[in-house]
Amino acid sequence: MPYRVGDEGEIYILFGLESGFWEDFIGGYEKFDGGDLIETATREFHQETNCYFERDELRELIYKQRENVVEIKPKVYRFIIEIQNVNPSKIRSYELACVEGGEKEDWIWLKLSEIEKAINKSKTDLDVIVAYGIKKQSVTLDKKMKRGLLPNSETIKFLKSIQRKD
Repeated sequence: MPYRVGDEGEIYILFGLESGFWEDFIGGYEKFDGGDLIETATREFHQETNCYFERDELRELIYKQRENVVEIKPKVYRFIIEIQNVNPSKIRSYELACVEGGEKEDWIWLKLSEIEKAINKSKTDLDVIVAYGIKKQSVTLDKKMKRGLLPNSETIKFLKSIQRKD
């Protein structure tokens, strides 16, 4: 889960649009990853951001922050990594240059506090995304959290602890 700290100290999480739904970045192990979780996370994030982030830089960034990992369900892990603030339009512009990407169609930064508020409030649609002028979700937040596509309570707790440090 890529995040950044805004000028006001607020945590922002990067989401990608896939098949009409805004989701976190998640992916599965491939044989060529050699059983290495860092390699899997590097490959998946590289692909799901149209190859905007270079693999070597990503691998180093994930390795340096490797203690920021949360098990979201058995054998499914979320790496929580701080990345630079990048305008989503720059990620979009890499589409033609990336032969291994194309899983996500668009990207958006959302405030952690707004995501948490939406999760606590409705459990049915992500009000924060509607506030950004994007269509409502048809999948419940509970289902998305169980699938690992939204931050769960452990992830939110972890990100809040980072926010307090800054």
